[in-house]
Amino acid sequence: AHLERAGLIKANLSGAHLALAHLEEATLDEAHLEGADLPLAHLEKASLEEAHLEGATLLEAHLEEATLAEAHLERAKLQRAHLEGANLYGAHLEGAFLMLASLNEAHLGGAELRAANLRGANLEGCTGLTSDQLSKAILDEHTKLPPEFQDMIPAPMDEVDGDGPAGDDENPEE
Repeated sequence: AHLERAGLIKANLSGAHLALAHLEEATLDEAHLEGADLPLAHLEKASLEEAHLEGATLLEAHLEEATLAEAHLERAKLQRAHLEGANLYGAHLEGAFLMLASLNEAHLGGAELRAANLRGANLEGCTGLTSDQLSKAILDEHTKLPPEFQDMIPAPMDEVDGDGPAGDDENPEE
């Protein structure tokens, strides 16, 4: 579907199948997209303020520079999604699946990240991010965080010996 720059404010697209859809610069503020299927969709620079995307599938979707302020993305599937430069201010990402997603330069001020799966996600250059937000999210050793949060990256499971990450002791085998 080619819906570039479409005005779909408060549209009801719940459960819609929009794989590969072109919605660049579309206005979907307050739209209902609960459970919608949007894999590989193009939503670059789209406005989705306060949109309802609970449980939506956005695998590998392009949301670069999109506005998702106060959007409801609870349990949304955003694996490998492109959210570079996106505005996620106050977004509800509780339980969202963001594995391997790119959120480089995204704004996450006030976003709810409780139980959000950020394994392998790239959050380098994010603004508005706090340690409190990250402490509620699921991270792994492959999660890329801004420099000030490097200490929050968990040690790889094969490097934990019970006392802390491997390498804590200098030359432990000598």
